[in-house]
Amino acid sequence: VPLTFRNCATALRVQTMNPSTIRDERFDWAQFAAPSTTFALYMGLNVVEGVTQKMIAAGVSPATPMALVDRASLPEMQVVVGTVETLTTMVKGRTDLPGPALIIMGEVVGMRERMAGVRAPRPKMRPALASILSGLPSLSDDELK
Repeated sequence: VPLTFRNCATALRVQTMNPSTIRDERFDWAQFAAPSTTFALYMGLNVVEGVTQKMIAAGVSPATPMALVDRASLPEMQVVVGTVETLTTMVKGRTDLPGPALIIMGEVVGMRERMAGVRAPRPKMRPALASILSGLPSLSDDELK
């Protein structure tokens, strides 16, 4: 899922979401209705239901695309795509989503399918860098966690 994309999202806002955010009466939930904006919500797996309820109550369209990315960048990564209205139901009770998770909200979520299979070209590695990297030990998946 891209975070910005021409003519779709020109701004990115990063927020942390946790139980204290949900309880904070001063938190501005209406900000999530900003047009052409992607929101990346960290630590949101355990509060996704409260987050989506607060968003809808603040005027965010229930049809706004939303995705949960569990264990991003790891081989076990999973992406669940829905909307502000449906994502809670799609992830609730799933034991195969242990976290950590990132929630992405905005029209860019719809770009995921359009961009499937599109890979950025890999830059050529300089010979000096290649020789340095070849001398480093490789880490197992468990060591990277």
